[in-house]
Amino acid sequence: MTWKELKKTIIAEYDSRNLKSRVRYNAIERIEIFIEQHHVQAIKEVKKLMVVNKQCLKKQYAEQKGKSISGAESSVIDEIYNQLSNL
Repeated sequence: MTWKELKKTIIAEYDSRNLKSRVRYNAIERIEIFIEQHHVQAIKEVKKLMVVNKQCLKKQYAEQKGKSISGAESSVIDEIYNQLSNL
């Protein structure tokens, strides 16, 4: 599965929840940029993210961002790993 396919799956999941805010959708975009820059191999094959512990990925993202991650960003990373566990 590619990143684009995973992203579509996550967006579909969020759509099914009828979220009132675009915050998580915006967070997906920020997480995508991080993955493109720091986990390039995962863009073509997202399973490669499974070698990175979820908490480590959150920590890496926070360090790159320079501050704590938001709840929406944390939720997106959680959903990435939820979807990966279904592969």
